[in-house]
Parts: sequence; C-alpha cells; structure tokens
Amino acid sequence: MVSAALGMTLNLVALGIIILADGYVLKIKTFTIAGKEAYFENMDFLAKEAYLVITYEAFCGLAPIIGAPTRPAAY
Repeated sequence: MVSAALGMTLNLVALGIIILADGYVLKIKTFTIAGKEAYFENMDFLAKEAYLVITYEAFCGLAPIIGAPTRPAAY
C-alpha cells in the first residue's frame, strides 16, 4: 500500500515537472525570450521583467522537485 508521504512526494514532483515543462516549452521554445519581451512591452512593463518571470517560473518548478519549502514562493 502506498503511504500518504509517497503520494504527496509523487504529486509534488509531477507538479514541478509540469511547471518546468510549461516554462521551457511555452516561454522559451514557442514564444522565445524576445517574444516574451515584446509581450511585456506591449503591456507597458519593462522588457527585462520577462527574464524575472522566466527565472521565477523555473525556480517554482524546481522547488517541489528538490524538496525545497514551497510556501515562500506562493507569496
């Protein structure tokens, strides 16, 4: 029988993989970083903030995989 801790671990790893895949495939491969910068400028944000968003999404994808506390990232 699978314990609750193992089930939670599998869920966190799966969630981390999904977030990483979304960040890499969607933001870097599909739209490219230049496209993300143009999108941010279109919304009157600084283009450099696109790098912050991509980095933050990568961190939030890695955090549950490596077992880091994820509550601080939720704020």
